[in-house]
Amino acid sequence: MTANTLTPKGHQTKQRILDVALRLFEERGYEGTTVRDIAAEAGVALGNVYRYFNSKEDFVLAFYEQLAHRQNEEATAAMQRCSSLRERLIVCVRCKLSVVDRYHEFFTELFSVAARPGSILNPFAEASRPTREVAIASFEEVIDGSKDRVPSDLRAELPWLLWFYCMGIILFWLHDASAARYKTHHLIESTADIISRTIAIVGSPVISPIRGSLIQLIRTLKS
Repeated sequence: MTANTLTPKGHQTKQRILDVALRLFEERGYEGTTVRDIAAEAGVALGNVYRYFNSKEDFVLAFYEQLAHRQNEEATAAMQRCSSLRERLIVCVRCKLSVVDRYHEFFTELFSVAARPGSILNPFAEASRPTREVAIASFEEVIDGSKDRVPSDLRAELPWLLWFYCMGIILFWLHDASAARYKTHHLIESTADIISRTIAIVGSPVISPIRGSLIQLIRTLKS
C-alpha cells in the first residue's frame, strides 16, 4: 500500500507500527526482531502489518527516509547562518550526524546487514533511491546558498559527489570510538576545507581537462 492511498487513520497506524519496529530493533537488535514480534507488540494482526510493510527491510527503508527529511530540515535552518561552501558543508554533514547520533549502536549493527552484496538496505541500492534523492537535495542546497563559485559543468555532478563523501564520513562515524566522536568532527572540518579548496582550484581553465576526467568518473560511478 502506497503512502498516497492511505487514509489519515492509515498513516497513523503505519507510523505506530514503524515506531514499535524501531523500538524493538534498538532493544533486541535488527536480526533478533521478526515481523511477527512487531505485529504482536503493536497489537496489530500480522496480515495488517504486511498491508503497510512488505518485509522487515521496508521498516528500515521507511526509517531512512524519515531521517533524511529531518536531516534536511535541520540543515536548512542551520545553513542560513553560513555563506561559504566550506561552512555550509560542515554544518550540513554535522546536522545529518546529530539527527542519527542516538541511533549509533543500531546503525552499527545494521551496517553488517546493509553491507551484504545485494542488500536492498545498501545506500546505493535501487530501493534506497528515495532516501538517496532526499539526501542529495541537501547538498544541492549547500551549493546553491554558497557564495563560492562552482564551475557549471561540475555543478551538475557535485551534489552527488558530496553525498558520496558524506557516506564515507558516516562509515568513519560508525567506527569512531573517540570521546563524543571527536575524530569524526575533526575529519569533517579537515575534509571540508580540502574540498572547498579543491573546487576553487579545478575551476581554473588550466585544470579543465582534469575536471572533465573527474566529471566523467562521477557519471560512470552513478550509472
